[in-house]
Amino acid sequence: DPAQWRASAEFGGTPGGRGLGPAGGVVINEVLTHADSPLEDAIELYNPTDQTIDLGGWFLSDDSVARRKYRLPQSLFLSPFAYTVFYEHDFMESNSLEPFSLHPAGGELCLTAGGLTGKITRFMDETAFGGAFSGMSIGRHLTSVGVDFVPMEDLTFGADVHDTPEEFRLGTGAPNGPPRVGPVVINEIMYHPIAPPMDPPIGEGTIEYLELHNLTDAPVDLYDSANDDPWTLSGGVDFTFPLGAEIPAAGYLLVVGFNPATNPTALAQFRAIYPMSEGVGMFGPWIGRLENAGELIQLHQPDTPLFDGSVPMVLTDQVQYGDVQPWPPQPDGQGPSLERIDAAAYGNDPVNWGVGMVGGSPGAENVIQNKTGPQWRLYSLAIEGESTGVRHPVLSRCYVLADSSWSRNRLSSGPPVNLPGASGEPPAGKTR
Repeated sequence: DPAQWRASAEFGGTPGGRGLGPAGGVVINEVLTHADSPLEDAIELYNPTDQTIDLGGWFLSDDSVARRKYRLPQSLFLSPFAYTVFYEHDFMESNSLEPFSLHPAGGELCLTAGGLTGKITRFMDETAFGGAFSGMSIGRHLTSVGVDFVPMEDLTFGADVHDTPEEFRLGTGAPNGPPRVGPVVINEIMYHPIAPPMDPPIGEGTIEYLELHNLTDAPVDLYDSANDDPWTLSGGVDFTFPLGAEIPAAGYLLVVGFNPATNPTALAQFRAIYPMSEGVGMFGPWIGRLENAGELIQLHQPDTPLFDGSVPMVLTDQVQYGDVQPWPPQPDGQGPSLERIDAAAYGNDPVNWGVGMVGGSPGAENVIQNKTGPQWRLYSLAIEGESTGVRHPVLSRCYVLADSSWSRNRLSSGPPVNLPGASGEPPAGKTR
């Protein structure tokens, strides 16, 4: 069983002995990899434990094979829930071992414990990072199911004023802010549709789709018009957007498994199954299939080419969906799509996804969409009888507005129901 195995925390393993278990302790919390003056590359470490940890003689490296590139100062202690930051001035300019810098197009970073003699003792933390725009950091974000290392909305290295490199280096770390969301997000996933009888027959792969949504009030080009570098989808399916592709202001766009421009039969069948506006853009074909059991889907946008000709591909959105709890199982072959609840909230978290209506809502507002952000709270309710004025034996999911005494729920079918409640609390006798 693969779940019963892991890499050893100890360097070289523990032949003939018992391992100490997962290392835990200090983590790589935030990195700045694409810096223009007065900023410079930076690496922030964080101690999430309630114990002071001795970091003296530990190593940082951008290479998991060559881990002893920069040695942390001796007698360096990190207090509980505290931060420390190392700058390019430390691990590049003043590094007496093997100077290194962080590549704006992506790479890896390793934190390794070492003894007084410089011998590596334990693997403490390591992370891979993708491309970044200039001045954008990449950091840890806690979700309901784990930790993601993703682009952040703001720099949080601790220096609020950084007009010079010297001022920037005064930062000693701070809690991470929210992750960057948008400008375009993955909004709906139809990964296991029900294929109805048709002539000619149609396969499930033809009627799968991904829906993208533009969060802004202006059109977004899905390519870098200055350098002709396109946006891409990758993971379970791969697709490169053509030059000239755009998504309208506050609009939607579909990516499918066939070419809508050259396959009129498939297009007609798709539209027969999913009635939708003629104005909704459709692109395809993607390479691959959306896995019914779940997989990772990522949306990237290009940055300006670097001096070495490489093009950083910046993570714009991602979702590692599944078909078992905490992900809803209904979209796996029962008819509904998987829909994002709050388009403006972080997407790679099952708490922000729910069950859409049967047949989905391609190219249109999600049935369960929460437009108003954090002041809305999501509840699972069971409402019986006629106290609400409308008979609904079971209402599986609804929203209650935190600063109002009632709200209108969103259902896949049936009339709206006014729900009692106050200050965001569920109705009396009901549970979240």
